[in-house]
Amino acid sequence: NLIAALRAAGISQSDLAKRVGCSRSAVSDYACGGKLPRRGMLERINDALGVNLSTTRPISVRDFARDVGKGAETIRRGAKQGAFSGLCAAVASKNGKRHSFVVFPEKYKELVNANA
Repeated sequence: NLIAALRAAGISQSDLAKRVGCSRSAVSDYACGGKLPRRGMLERINDALGVNLSTTRPISVRDFARDVGKGAETIRRGAKQGAFSGLCAAVASKNGKRHSFVVFPEKYKELVNANA
C-alpha cells in the first residue's frame, strides 16, 4: 500500500512526486487507487521508497504477534518505537491513535525467526 509505504518512509506525497518526476496529484491518484502507475513509474516509486510495492503485503498485528508468540500490544509498542526492522508502523488516523503495519516479505521470515 503506497500510503503506508510513504508514512513508513516519512515522505510526503509532494516529496515523492519530486523524486520520481510526476505531479503530486498523480501520486495522490496512485495512493488512493484511482490510477495505477505504469511500470516505469512504479519502478521509480519503489526505488524512491526502498520497497517493492508489487510484493509488499499488509499484515495484521494479531497475525504477526501469533507468528512470533508475543502479545499484540507488545508488537504495537515495539513497531511504533522501530524495534522490528522491516515491520513499519504508519499512522492511519488523524488523531495518531490507529496504526497500520507493513511488513516487507523479504524480512518477514527473518523477523519471525528473530522474535519467536
